[in-house]
Amino acid sequence: ALSPFLPTFFALIADPSVEVRRLAVKTFTFFINRAPALVCDLVPDLLPQLYDELPVKKELIRELKLGIMTVKVDDAELNRKAALECFHVLVLVALDKINVHELVPKLMAGFGDRLTDNAILCHTILTELASLVPAALLEVVDALIKAFTKTLKDRPWSKAAKDVDAFAALINATLRTIHTLHPLALAADSSGKWRAFEASVAAGKWASQYAVVCGREVEAPAGASG
Repeated sequence: ALSPFLPTFFALIADPSVEVRRLAVKTFTFFINRAPALVCDLVPDLLPQLYDELPVKKELIRELKLGIMTVKVDDAELNRKAALECFHVLVLVALDKINVHELVPKLMAGFGDRLTDNAILCHTILTELASLVPAALLEVVDALIKAFTKTLKDRPWSKAAKDVDAFAALINATLRTIHTLHPLALAADSSGKWRAFEASVAAGKWASQYAVVCGREVEAPAGASG
């Protein structure tokens, strides 16, 4: 039986090596997805290490010279992705083991992750939480509005096609999350902040994309002929 050896193995999630930590997290995700009964009891002890993988760590960002160019390489971005994938599975199969109030602010911080896959994963997990524990999100509506607004005001990291495409995907994910939260936030919007926020999105820079996300027909520009 594997059970007696698993705590020792998954202690590697706190290993000094970035690569070892990433592989340990990915292995834990496999177990929590395929054999949750074997590892669910380990979740509370491993959560601090999993949370620790989520923030950007400046000490793991290095500069690499490529000819006349200098680019920044984040050695931990794939660790963040592995940890987010793990939390996505945990939310679906072991939600009772997670402190949602601790997780949500870390997801909001992840909206600005330079690896777009990570930022989109944060939106995906938040969307799942909206259906599973709506009350937890109602408590942070103001913070969500601030985080969404920041993303919608951002620009692509560069003019390179891959960065422009990645930013478009992030904007789409952001708009979909806003639309998913719409009925939940609207029902508890006693101050009117959410209504004002949604109105600004619907009339702002991303109005046509938001209309598509909401399933509304996009109006043709004035003077356009059909």
